[in-house]
Amino acid sequence: MPHQPRAVSASGFYHVTMRGNAKAIIFECDEHRQKFLDILKHYRDELGFRIIAWCLMDNHVHIILDAYGVDLSDAVHHITTAYATFFNRNEDRVGHVFQCPFRSIPIESDAQLVNTVRYIHLNPVRAQICDVDEYEWSSYKEYALEPELANVEVVLGICGGKEAFFEEALNLAYVARIKGPGGERTDEELLRRLKTEMGLDDAVLSHVQTARKDDRARIVLLLKTFGASNEQVARLCGIGVRSVTRLASAAKKYLSARQDEADKLSIRRIVIVPYDAGWPDQFEKYQQVLRQALGDECKDVYHIGSTAVQGLAAKPTIDVMVTVRSLPAFDAKRQVLQDAGLEWLGEYGMPGRRYLVKRDGPHEVAHVHVFVCDDYQNISRHLAVREYLLHNQKAAEDYGKLKQELAQRYPYDPQAYWNGKASFVQLLEKEALASYEKPKGA
Repeated sequence: MPHQPRAVSASGFYHVTMRGNAKAIIFECDEHRQKFLDILKHYRDELGFRIIAWCLMDNHVHIILDAYGVDLSDAVHHITTAYATFFNRNEDRVGHVFQCPFRSIPIESDAQLVNTVRYIHLNPVRAQICDVDEYEWSSYKEYALEPELANVEVVLGICGGKEAFFEEALNLAYVARIKGPGGERTDEELLRRLKTEMGLDDAVLSHVQTARKDDRARIVLLLKTFGASNEQVARLCGIGVRSVTRLASAAKKYLSARQDEADKLSIRRIVIVPYDAGWPDQFEKYQQVLRQALGDECKDVYHIGSTAVQGLAAKPTIDVMVTVRSLPAFDAKRQVLQDAGLEWLGEYGMPGRRYLVKRDGPHEVAHVHVFVCDDYQNISRHLAVREYLLHNQKAAEDYGKLKQELAQRYPYDPQAYWNGKASFVQLLEKEALASYEKPKGA
């Protein structure tokens, strides 16, 4: 059977797992482990990806990669091929060393990133090998001492420094307190949201197994939209983890056919609408709010994304890009921005960015992307795509049609929606940047 398309991360961050073929041992000794790390470092430097965390076990490897702008499959292929060649030659053997395909999970938020680093570093503890600080073959020692292979600044920045990392990043409760998709919410928070927003109570959860199939599926999907993990939903509802996956899928189908139920339950549907001539005015309103809140710290404010392109069908959410003189100075404005009605989501999976959301009830009406003014790579990327679509009607029409088709196909599945347009967006961005960077008249 053909492999399913690999899920694409919007942030470029992935949790990559490479396992021995048929779960066989891939590291017979420390020499083997060191060779793998040498290969990993070589391709890090050659291909340009960043390593956020890693852990080598006897028959598998965990790595968090920031592969933004890098072909992930190509990078992993280089690494596994080089090590397999060494391993087979050293052990006088032939055949596959690694199981194919490798596994990759997109990481899309600060909370998910911290949680995944924690998961990776605790592998030897779960395997009852030793305590996390006693294990030699993980990046934990790089966070504790000096970084060699891993870029530790990303996670230390999220946690607030080394002290906070050691006090909290390895504590399950820390991840539960982080706000944002990917971080597990506390049971108390989930129950509170069910009660206040949906008019439900604890008895509903205790009787999920005997509820009608549609009602049970809707409750499971609600808990998932609130940020609960499959394991947490299973525990709260008293059902198996596999049942959670099956019920969530059933709920998506149910709600696709019953939009009024989705609206009543405040479940976000992916909707693509025709261009609205009022979108520029909405942008101006948000621009005024941001400039007033930031004062002299604000350098420029741009209308980006699909709503900035006249005639392009889009989700009715205004994307705003703000450039600032200093991220620490911007961070000091957090409370002012929250008082202005913006939800603070931190880097949200992209180092060097700040991301905020404006909501109207359950609906996200504006996304604010903040970069320091000398971050030319990210600033140019957004502006290039906007300009390209403004001056290339065919590309804009094709993009609009693709989004409409995907929204109809995956109305309650944001990941499937994103995966469906990822290759188009990557090609679009590449062509836009090539055109944007050309000198005038070229």
